[in-house]
Amino acid sequence: MQVTIPPSGCIANMYRQTTAVNEMENPRRIYPILDLIESHLSEELKTDDLAASAFFSKYHFQRLFRSVVGDSVMEYIRRRRLTIAAEEICTSNATILEIALKYRYSSNESFTRAFKAIHGTNPSNYRKYQLFKTADQTTKEQYYMPNEYSKKASAIIKNLNDFVVQAKQLAEQTDTFAKKQQRLKNFEIIASETSMLADRVLSGSHTIDTLGKYILLWYHV
Repeated sequence: MQVTIPPSGCIANMYRQTTAVNEMENPRRIYPILDLIESHLSEELKTDDLAASAFFSKYHFQRLFRSVVGDSVMEYIRRRRLTIAAEEICTSNATILEIALKYRYSSNESFTRAFKAIHGTNPSNYRKYQLFKTADQTTKEQYYMPNEYSKKASAIIKNLNDFVVQAKQLAEQTDTFAKKQQRLKNFEIIASETSMLADRVLSGSHTIDTLGKYILLWYHV
């Protein structure tokens, strides 16, 4: 059997083609795009422009991006914007609407819906209870390891945020109820003692100091 050996130039050309294909599939080519996205989250970002920055066709860029990150390009951008927005809600004095507009949301309502879908609660509760502390440990991971593990961690944090808010609100309601109960108890005490005071007034056995004391108690209930 005769074997035909291709010319050396043909082998070199095949090697270059194989190397080019392998390089096109190299996930490291996506990492600079993640840096680019991170530094422009408050600006308009388009898949076409990002693909061009990586010297990919749009189709190939989207395919490789999803295989590396686990999300589509725009879904990843959405999640990163909402993660950074959550941090700013807890660490800045900007209003929630200002933060919403900064990260490309047209209204408070649309921002709140998207925020709750990711973080498990609305922006107001997130700020009130400083819930960014629960997410702080995985924030860098979500950026540097944007994979299924990170997404599972995000889901756990979402449920944890919802739990913290409900627990805090229950505690507040319990505290309010306890104060109301104490308030009622104070009224009962004061009502009883005021009734006794009235009897003493009618009998002429009271003093101005005693009357003043109960007036002060009444206004501080």
